Amino acid sequence: MNHVRAIAAVALPCLLLSAAPVQAQAIPENIVGSELSGNWFDPLRDGEGCNLTRERDELTFVLSCYTYLDGGQVWLIGTGELDVLAAELIIDMTITRGAQFGAAFRAEDVIREEWGQVTLQFVTCNTAQVLYEPIDPGFEPFATAYQKIIPGACNQNRGDEVTVDPLLAGNWFNPVRDGEGIQIALEADGETYVATYYTYVDGRQAWVIGSGFPVGNRILFDDMVITDGPVFGPDFDPNDVVRTVWGDIAVDVVDCNTAQVSVTSALPGFGNLDVAMQKIIPGDCN
Repeated sequence: MNHVRAIAAVALPCLLLSAAPVQAQAIPENIVGSELSGNWFDPLRDGEGCNLTRERDELTFVLSCYTYLDGGQVWLIGTGELDVLAAELIIDMTITRGAQFGAAFRAEDVIREEWGQVTLQFVTCNTAQVLYEPIDPGFEPFATAYQKIIPGACNQNRGDEVTVDPLLAGNWFNPVRDGEGIQIALEADGETYVATYYTYVDGRQAWVIGSGFPVGNRILFDDMVITDGPVFGPDFDPNDVVRTVWGDIAVDVVDCNTAQVSVTSALPGFGNLDVAMQKIIPGDCN
């Protein structure tokens, strides 16, 4: 087992705890959009972060940020296009509430509100300056530096390094259950998938996160973890993060645009769920 596989085989929360800051690199000649997808975080703020995926149209980026408010989980989501000249993504983010988990979920219960903007200013394909600018009065603006959880070489063709199907990455949802879903990023090692699943418990947002590897047509995320404890913004303390084993998620891939997603959790407020999902932005599977 090589070093990368050994690291990636560890449950994602352990990876977050042990990840060392990426060493400073020379600014590359340009920022390549295909190299930006993955999970981003600040090691000094371990326990929160963002999942960024470039969707199948090769223009649209979906950014999901998983964080907290007064000790409880919240998640923010938005879409945007990369400003190549500025090496910058400026994304209007939305926050939601109102729905339930599982069979009780109803799309009409989801309440969407404008949250503000998140800006990522890329230094390299592995490092970025991040600015949170909420208009929601419950949140406080702050800036931080993010890095990839699993960094990779910049400005290089990584095609030879990819050992799994990169077309499976992206945002997946069921149109009848619009307002929840799963975001799957292929990390820069070309073999590790990280999933963030966005849902609700009693009208409040909830998110779980974990890593997985494909076996045949199935990606099994068997280390999904849920967290709570910290606050948002400058006063965030990683020592306040409480991690609880949540369950697992199996994604049985039909093709690069459709899959059957099976959710299993024994925690109160959750349960089991089987739902067909599709890519938010589908594309050619060849």
